[in-house]
Amino acid sequence: MTEPPSFLIIGAPKAGTSYLFTLLAQYPGLAQPARKELRYFAYDHLYAKGKGWYDAQFQWGDGAHVRGEASPFYAMRGQYPRAAERIVRDLPGAKLIFLVREPVARAISHYRFFAGRGVALPPFERILEDSTWYNEIVDPSSYFRQLEPYLGTFYPDRLLVIPFGLLKSNPSVALRRCTEFLGFEEFEIRIDKARRNQSQLTRRELPSSLRKAAGWLGHRGVSRLLSPRLRWRVRQVLSREVENAPPSAAVLERLRTVLAPDTRQFLELVKGDEHFWNG
Repeated sequence: MTEPPSFLIIGAPKAGTSYLFTLLAQYPGLAQPARKELRYFAYDHLYAKGKGWYDAQFQWGDGAHVRGEASPFYAMRGQYPRAAERIVRDLPGAKLIFLVREPVARAISHYRFFAGRGVALPPFERILEDSTWYNEIVDPSSYFRQLEPYLGTFYPDRLLVIPFGLLKSNPSVALRRCTEFLGFEEFEIRIDKARRNQSQLTRRELPSSLRKAAGWLGHRGVSRLLSPRLRWRVRQVLSREVENAPPSAAVLERLRTVLAPDTRQFLELVKGDEHFWNG
């Protein structure tokens, strides 16, 4: 059987992957999984289920002829070092979309994301010294490093890089680039329907008791106490960033210095400059 055309939004985390996938999911020819992030290529225990399991996750409606999924875990080499090699081996004919955000801003946003979920985090300056947290929060901003295993197979014809700034300020233009890249015929799309799909419920709208309970949502078994709809809504809230005291200017400069060599390589690859992040 011929492999159906596929695309993957591979990251970066905190750069708009959920929003972009929600936009593309309105395409009537798309077979998509029940949940956006299958994480099949990232998680060993899921990959061990095999290709048949992966194929079965996609819902093929009438007229669907292409399948797509999104997971920023596919561009987090520090945490999931085998994801890229698996994608290269199993889906060499796929197309990849990679969303990027100014590297320092993305790392800070990622840190705040974890803080918003009630995760006990060390001060940001210690993140740079802790290999586990560095791989989780800082390393995803090393965009060239994340793309390197994909380049030989996918670049340049089947790898599209979209700046988060463009997606945020002009989603119609960003979406048009994506649909042309994917070869989608024109279809009606509602930007307002997809925009900030987390906005239906803000953290402050939750009762304090539910906010506290929501902090335990990730614990095994606790989520089963909530209805599927409420569980979905709470997860959307918890995925929102929270305001947090920003790192000091010295820490920001150190972070910028750490990321600078990779950032230069990435900008050379995409032929961009310091304004690239704005689209």
